[in-house]
Amino acid sequence: MAGDPCSRLLKLMRTEGSGAAQEGALRITLGTVLSTSPLTLDVAGTLQEAERVYICARLLQGHMEQAALSGLTCATGAVDGSKAVLAVRKPVLMAGDTVMLLTNDNQTFYLMDKVVQAT
Repeated sequence: MAGDPCSRLLKLMRTEGSGAAQEGALRITLGTVLSTSPLTLDVAGTLQEAERVYICARLLQGHMEQAALSGLTCATGAVDGSKAVLAVRKPVLMAGDTVMLLTNDNQTFYLMDKVVQAT
């Protein structure tokens, strides 16, 4: 098992992460979006405002990414090897959403993604 890719990746993450967590142990926690403008979160019963939060850019309205498309068929014909710009036109985050946060000091939070309960 020590030679499989997942074990090697986990070992690498632990090694690299130990240096980044000098102030304390890195940990993942959940929060709830209270409002999006301005961004306000409830984290373990405490209010966290936008000044303490770094957010993944792809969660922001208006974010654009270039993506390669191939093998798709649409009403106007086939798309093969083309590049398209994908834009987030509506907010990804809404009040009431559960989000995954990374922190090492409970003062600064890194909003990694929106999460949902598996059913």
